[in-house]
Amino acid sequence: MRYRNLLIILGVSVTVMALSVFVAGSQLKSPEKFSNSKAFHSQKEIQKLKQLIGVNSPIDSGEYFLHSDNCKTCHGKDTAAYANIDYSGQDVNLFDDWESTMMANSAKDPLWRAKVSHEILVNPAHSNELQDKCTSCHAPQGHFTAHFKGNAFYTINDLINDTLGLDGVACVSCHTIGTNGLGALFSGNIPYDTTRKIFGPFQNPVMGPMQLYVGFTPTYSAHMSESRVCSPCHTLQTNSADLSGVPTGKTFIEQATYHEYNNSAFFQENTTCQK
Repeated sequence: MRYRNLLIILGVSVTVMALSVFVAGSQLKSPEKFSNSKAFHSQKEIQKLKQLIGVNSPIDSGEYFLHSDNCKTCHGKDTAAYANIDYSGQDVNLFDDWESTMMANSAKDPLWRAKVSHEILVNPAHSNELQDKCTSCHAPQGHFTAHFKGNAFYTINDLINDTLGLDGVACVSCHTIGTNGLGALFSGNIPYDTTRKIFGPFQNPVMGPMQLYVGFTPTYSAHMSESRVCSPCHTLQTNSADLSGVPTGKTFIEQATYHEYNNSAFFQENTTCQK
């Protein structure tokens, strides 16, 4: 009798577990089940998140940029498999996708650093200017922080121990690009908006979590879906000099990717860089 009761209990337990898995799976695959209210955390979780964010990251309310680690806690892998997944439950988080790209490693790229060193050897009289120009796009957060604080140059030596600079072309370095002159400014002249807004392509974003955790306000702006947001760095004109280091008074078009795009079939088809 006891054996029979035990079998009944086990059977009921298995059935309940199966139903739980089925319900959980159904909720996972149904986007309408997701709610903004579930995105908010308890006070205990908030404190833990803030501690995680602070590890090796230069957090300062007066900074113009933030290290990508600040974005990782919400836009990285969700161990609970609730956020940043597709309808089949596969992890598709933005942070891991970005972290392995050339953009993320732009300031650490050994080939780039070697090329900068070569340019310095060829033109030692223009060393600071060369490094400053190169870091404007390869290490924009460190470069522009230095300039916003009144420094004349931002060099490789400045970059080596700067976590913001080493973060490369990071989240905030693209999502704080403003619209003032955008599409007509090139060669690392990036029109940053310094009002602590994070621009994105989605309308009516939920503001609370980002304002709470990182002190930036998510703001919709159509330009984040337009190719011109790439133009400041993907067109590069440099002032040329002869082998003696004397300026020639001419400019050299090192790359004109944005202009090539504007004159391509992709532009005519309205296929943007983001696509």
